[in-house]
Amino acid sequence: MNMQKIFYKPKNSDYFEKLLSLSKVLFEICEKHNIKPIVYGSLAYAFFTQDEKIEINDIDLLIPEEVFPIIIEEIKKQKELSYQETDYNSLKVFQKDVKITFDSIKHYYSGLPENYIEIGRA
Repeated sequence: MNMQKIFYKPKNSDYFEKLLSLSKVLFEICEKHNIKPIVYGSLAYAFFTQDEKIEINDIDLLIPEEVFPIIIEEIKKQKELSYQETDYNSLKVFQKDVKITFDSIKHYYSGLPENYIEIGRA
């Protein structure tokens, strides 16, 4: 896949930098276990529209729910991270006031096409 770079600063850019820092840790965990999260929600909207007026307060990622235990075990190894399992097929990961959510692709977006754009950071 062809990786796209993010050249984007939302309205709340300081907080967004914290989100990107946490996302880097989580994407490294995913890469280690060959998990390929799909970004959706406000970050995906911002990426495609380049709307710098919106605030991005979290990052939403889709992954298979069966890999949640792998993510949890990796999070437990990092004392600066915490997590919360939900009863609605999601796993929330926190670093202080920053949150990234892994959602079950099966429950949230079953039937998605399998041709995705990979995005990365400059």
